[in-house]
Amino acid sequence: MKRLVLDIETIPITSEPLVAEEAKKAALDALSGRIVCVGYIILDDFTAQSAVSLVSDDEAKLLAEFWSTLRQERVSSFVAHNGLSFDLPYIWRRSVINQIRPSIQLDLRRYRNDFVYDTMCVWGNWEVRGNASLNALAGGLGLGTKSGSGDQVLQLWREGRYEEIAAYCLDDCWLTYRCYGRMNFSPTTDRASVREELRVDVKAIPEEVGGR
Repeated sequence: MKRLVLDIETIPITSEPLVAEEAKKAALDALSGRIVCVGYIILDDFTAQSAVSLVSDDEAKLLAEFWSTLRQERVSSFVAHNGLSFDLPYIWRRSVINQIRPSIQLDLRRYRNDFVYDTMCVWGNWEVRGNASLNALAGGLGLGTKSGSGDQVLQLWREGRYEEIAAYCLDDCWLTYRCYGRMNFSPTTDRASVREELRVDVKAIPEEVGGR
């Protein structure tokens, strides 16, 4: 059974200057934000086979490649941190907006982990008060900490530091994967033994996007 460990990075759509909180809010809403990076690790059971992180200024192309990968690799389920509430619904909504037909139907029902193993939800037993950030969960489990913050993505994008966005997104995927393995009492694959691909598909320096 193949699973995909998933993480995305988003920024506001608007080119109007926004203060930090406005920019963050816009980026987290699929109606006012867009996806600029998708990172994933393909698992066969608990064994990592490959890892990819793609940054693109062409969201439609990025989404089309994502859905194509799911079909080609015959992915049947996902692992993500807060993926049920954020990553997967966001991908679906932006696919609708871009008119990119999903290759599989997403089953985003809660209180189950067969289609989406959401490390945040499982850890908190589906109670908001039990939720832990990825950084807090991984740190508490002795698995390391995040290499950055999602709040930094917009500035990195504006500065053209695309490979850093790709690397940060993939770092989060690996951290989520390690949490997933620990929570299932299963060993995980050493990152150094897995082929990684950081890809940047940006045609030109993008127009300045909200943030100051």
